[in-house]
Amino acid sequence: MKNYVLAFIVLLSVSAQCKTGPKDFPAFLRKFVGDCCSNNNLDSLLDVRSSLLSQFIHPDIGVGASNNPGVACIGGMYSYSGEKSTLDSSLLVYFTLDLPDLSKCRIIANKLPREGFCEESPDKDGIYYKKVGKIGPFVDINDGENFTSRNMQLPAKYKNSQIMYVQILLDRWIVKKIYFVKADGKWWFVFLDKCDCSA
Repeated sequence: MKNYVLAFIVLLSVSAQCKTGPKDFPAFLRKFVGDCCSNNNLDSLLDVRSSLLSQFIHPDIGVGASNNPGVACIGGMYSYSGEKSTLDSSLLVYFTLDLPDLSKCRIIANKLPREGFCEESPDKDGIYYKKVGKIGPFVDINDGENFTSRNMQLPAKYKNSQIMYVQILLDRWIVKKIYFVKADGKWWFVFLDKCDCSA
């Protein structure tokens, strides 16, 4: 009898883990894209510390961004709490565009588009996402002139969190690259990758 009870508890535990796993990501992604990307400029929302965006940013993790003003793709993680934000605007205000209405754009799971970065993609428009094990690599903006490329680090408490990488493909080109993490039972926007293929 004890073995049956134990097996039942294990099944309940596995079931609970599945409910909080990647299956809940598409609904979150649809809301995030609808609120912050569709007919909007995610870069600008981040730069002005918009309250619309702050609801998607974990207070203990913060948010990061990357850009390549020169030959290197430079990135960093920052706190994001109202006027105390330490986000470096130079990583954001660089060829930013408002995106069109994405409400009818299909979400494509477990896949990223082919090309679309420096070459046109043969794939259909969509919001692609895939589970990944890291954010980056990028050259740390605080690394001086060493130009050491490394993955962005999450706080120790969240270092084993699930990470989803999203690419929005429109008219054969990737127009947004965004990372999200699962922390404290919810998904959070954690990194905006603005690096392109220019030198």
